[in-house]
Amino acid sequence: MPEAAVPPAPVPQSDNTENPPWSGWDLVYIVLVMVGMVVLSLWVVAYIARRVAYPHLPLFTIMNFPMVAFSSQMLAYVVVLGFMFTTATAHTQKGFRAAVSWNWPQRWPIYLLVGIGFCVGLQLLARFLPMPKKIPMETFFETPFRAWAIALFGMSFIPLMEELVFRGFLYPVLARRVGVAVAVVLTSLSFTAIHMPQLADPHMPLATSWGAVLIILIIGFALTIIRAATRSVAAGVLVHMGYNGFTSLLAIIATGGFRHLEKLTQ
Repeated sequence: MPEAAVPPAPVPQSDNTENPPWSGWDLVYIVLVMVGMVVLSLWVVAYIARRVAYPHLPLFTIMNFPMVAFSSQMLAYVVVLGFMFTTATAHTQKGFRAAVSWNWPQRWPIYLLVGIGFCVGLQLLARFLPMPKKIPMETFFETPFRAWAIALFGMSFIPLMEELVFRGFLYPVLARRVGVAVAVVLTSLSFTAIHMPQLADPHMPLATSWGAVLIILIIGFALTIIRAATRSVAAGVLVHMGYNGFTSLLAIIATGGFRHLEKLTQ
């Protein structure tokens, strides 16, 4: 009797394979929801602020208030986080953390220390680079309330959202489509591009103030490489929190708890 044909053994998938349960179109929907919610939240927050505190000011004037814009962005982030949760779990039996490769690292304090190390090293590097004289973010350090708000959210919720969007959702889709190396480059460039409006000095050409852009580009590459190497979004969140948190801590110490904000410009 002829021997039965032996089915070929399945080819094991590479450990570097990224296969998120969402598509590139899902990512487009997330971006559209984020943009739409930022606009809608700005109108809602500005309307509430006008009714409560500024009844005689035009709505468009109130929209330009730093805390109104910041509050609307944080509100939009909450809604987008819910949409990302739905997107990540819609086509899989995995929970949200497994779907986005959260993967909490066992030696998590090391990643906080890495973030602090990046903060120290890049602040030293900035001394030798052409940095902008004044950036839009500095408006948050004109009053103690604004400074505390940006510091607290900057070391907690903002790093979480940025890592989920860029390293949790964008990177794995790109890695599946174009490979890890190109995905690292594209994710890092996207991360840098979204931060450039916050770093541009309107009174200086980029050719003479490109240092801040280089700093954020280095951070973007570092965070994306960590995500690719560890397959852990949580690792990048910890590094990001360590970086932002130590930056905020230095500012808090230098200004005596944001009581002497003039020291930041000395």
